[in-house]
Amino acid sequence: MPEERRISKKIPETLSNVSNKSEPLITIRFKRPRTHTFSCFMRQTASRITSTNAAKMPRMADRIKTEIESLENQLWACLTSARPGTALEPYVMDETVMLLPGDWVVTPDTDPALQDVLDNGKVFPKWDSYDMQDIHVVVMDLMAATICYRIDLQKQWGNDVKSFSALCSTAWRQESSGDWKICSHHQGAA
Repeated sequence: MPEERRISKKIPETLSNVSNKSEPLITIRFKRPRTHTFSCFMRQTASRITSTNAAKMPRMADRIKTEIESLENQLWACLTSARPGTALEPYVMDETVMLLPGDWVVTPDTDPALQDVLDNGKVFPKWDSYDMQDIHVVVMDLMAATICYRIDLQKQWGNDVKSFSALCSTAWRQESSGDWKICSHHQGAA
């Protein structure tokens, strides 16, 4: 038995002429013998379209915020590792700018250059522990975000443990590969 196809259209001249908003503008029905009836109701108003998965999946901005917070923790895991410069290399881009304690600005063009600082673990400051607080993530678009926070750092200096409180910010950019890279990172005394 061949398929029965029925297409009915009711398209108003303007949307303001629609008196009953629950009535579909376009109805498409396909019937097959001994199977289910398939229906598709379409509206010209996109705001009426909802997804059952929308409630289950977090908004894109929330997912980006979670990713940025995770990346920032990875950044500090690198800075507290035995070789912080080597550990940071996958996260920095060629143009990354770092503003570090002691009015130290590190870019690809400074002396020492960013790559020299990353290659020489003794030059790059290494922290032993950290505690991030008051974290604020601002999503600038789907491929860029910045994070600002207060951090308490500890570092072993000889036999003493020195504490340092800082206000930090990092700007992240997502590359076409999907990897997030640091555009700039700032550590300033609190």
